[in-house]
This record gives sequence, structure tokens and C-alpha cells, in this order.
Amino acid sequence: MIHDYKSKADYDTLIEQSQTNLVFLMKHSSICPISSMANKEFLSFIEDKPTTLGWQVLVREDRPLSLDIAERSGIKHQSPQIIVFQKGKPVWDCSHGQITQINLSNTLKQLMA
Repeated sequence: MIHDYKSKADYDTLIEQSQTNLVFLMKHSSICPISSMANKEFLSFIEDKPTTLGWQVLVREDRPLSLDIAERSGIKHQSPQIIVFQKGKPVWDCSHGQITQINLSNTLKQLMA
């Protein structure tokens, strides 16, 4: 399931969810072809893993939120970008061509081990 990240309060919700689940956050640019390809990979990954929590923020439309995520998480802003949260903290991130179903699935397996 994908949640739309629309307010600063969503960060607190995401962090709360990560206490008991892995949470994948996608930072997506709606005008970038590389980001569009990465987003398709992300959406397919989440669709294939119905118990995995996913969030998505549109970096161009919601730039202040995207920058707030970078500041609060301590992860330098990139787009496209995936940040994985576990137990209230970012534990893994990747960007651009690293965002593939296979890479996300392998990360899920490693973090669940």
C-alpha cells in the first residue's frame, strides 16, 4: 500500500509505523524520466509485497516537505530516492538507477533477517 506524503505530520506517522514495520519512502520527481522509471520499479515492488509499507512524496510539487525529510532523517536529498526506515530511524537509502525491484527486494530480505 502506498501512502501519499502530504504534510510534515506524515513524517511522525511514518516514524511511528517504522517501529513495527519496515517503511519505504519514495522521493519522486513527476517531470524526470529517470524518476518515472524508478517510481515504476518502486510501485511494482510495493504491489508485489502487500504487507510492506510505502510512502511517496512528489519532490517538485512538495519541495518543502522533501527538504524537511532530508533534514529530519539526516539523509542528503536526492531525486529519485528511496529511504527505508526501521525502528524510527533511516537504515538504508539509494537513488537513481539503484532503485530496482531486485535491489529493493534484496534490501527487504537483509533488513528482515
